[in-house]
Amino acid sequence: MSNIENNAVEWKEVWDKDWLKGISGFATFNGGTYLIGVRDDGEYIGVKSPEKLMKSISDTIRNSLGISPDVECIEVGGKSIIRIDIHHSVMPVDCDGKYYKRIGNTFHEIRGSELSKLLLERNNMTWTDQELENYREEGLSNDSLEYVCRKGKARGNIPVDAECDLQSMLDNLELRGRNGSMTIAAAALFSKQPNIFAPGTYIKIGKFDRFNELIGEDVVNGPLAMQPELAVDILFKKYIRNRYVYGDLFRDVKFEYSNRALREAVLNACIHKDYLKGNPVFIKVRPDCIEIFNEGGLPESWTYEDFVSENHNSLPPNRKIANVFHKMGLIEHWGRGIRLMIEECRKDGSKLPEFTVDKHGITVKFFSMLGSEEPVASANDELTDFERRVFDAIATGSMTKVGDIVEVTGVSLGSVSRALSSLKAKCLIVRTGTNRNGLWVVVRKT
Repeated sequence: MSNIENNAVEWKEVWDKDWLKGISGFATFNGGTYLIGVRDDGEYIGVKSPEKLMKSISDTIRNSLGISPDVECIEVGGKSIIRIDIHHSVMPVDCDGKYYKRIGNTFHEIRGSELSKLLLERNNMTWTDQELENYREEGLSNDSLEYVCRKGKARGNIPVDAECDLQSMLDNLELRGRNGSMTIAAAALFSKQPNIFAPGTYIKIGKFDRFNELIGEDVVNGPLAMQPELAVDILFKKYIRNRYVYGDLFRDVKFEYSNRALREAVLNACIHKDYLKGNPVFIKVRPDCIEIFNEGGLPESWTYEDFVSENHNSLPPNRKIANVFHKMGLIEHWGRGIRLMIEECRKDGSKLPEFTVDKHGITVKFFSMLGSEEPVASANDELTDFERRVFDAIATGSMTKVGDIVEVTGVSLGSVSRALSSLKAKCLIVRTGTNRNGLWVVVRKT
């Protein structure tokens, strides 16, 4: 028998009811062993009356925790040691109504979202699988229902004669709970304001300069079913640069990132994020890269190598949400998301993406094929004469406030506002500072 104490083995000199917390923690997470009659330094000191103590330990554990671990007496160096082998329980095991987990060499109580997640997982559920008892249909977006229905029919995953009303879609998309009611997943997917039911159900896009200062942002709200594609469309219209590529006869536009790779990453972030924590998916656009972050971890027992492996299974934590995106034809359901991102970047000739997994969540980092160089003019940068005047004035610093522009040009406030909105939409200028004292600054050359 090893005399090494580790995360699965506890040494105790004597038996005490206080060890029930640790036994419940071992039963809840992966199992473990208690050795009674062993000092902290690993010396075997033995116990007295082992037969009587074994019965007392077995009865106490069974009556207090409702489990029956293996309790036996073993002889080590002429000493009687009580060995308690605790097996991993299918359901979490509480001690006086509380749950414990071993962190380092001590057991800590589990609370809040971690406890909720644990209890749901042991029932083969996630938070978004839970049912909503009272949901008012007027809060739904009919556009999102029709959008998903149309895509599902085109893919052949929804019957062509299926109705696009809520009840039909709940059945076709398997979005009812065990009692037949609508789930949180359904509400998030189709609600006009999904944050009411699942806080953090939105995507936040931020543009940062080389000094890590925020210079522009968008928030993608509305039905979750429509958010990923809308977010990617915004990225390519407002945040992602392009350059002209000339062939023998035609001019083409080459973007700095792979559309399909980014789309896959955003979809994966929405599917795999931990909705219990109430935070959005973050997309950070930097001068030379884009980072997509979702708060959520790997499946239980997975390593980083499993995560990036070419042959891992598809194990989305939000199965009902994943199933809807699959029926829409947006994901494959075969665990090929990472491989697809890599393949698409390789096709475009860009640097392969980097994947980071830590205690905060998962980040996918894509690298620009243009590096941090200034963008050249694109088809979207064609300016009217007035937009050009406004842009040049802001670029020279002579007009940086709306009032200045109105006064110098003699044009109406409405016309100036429209020109500024157009320049901002083309990612040529951004507003900095407060609403009252903010200034317009140039972020791209034309």
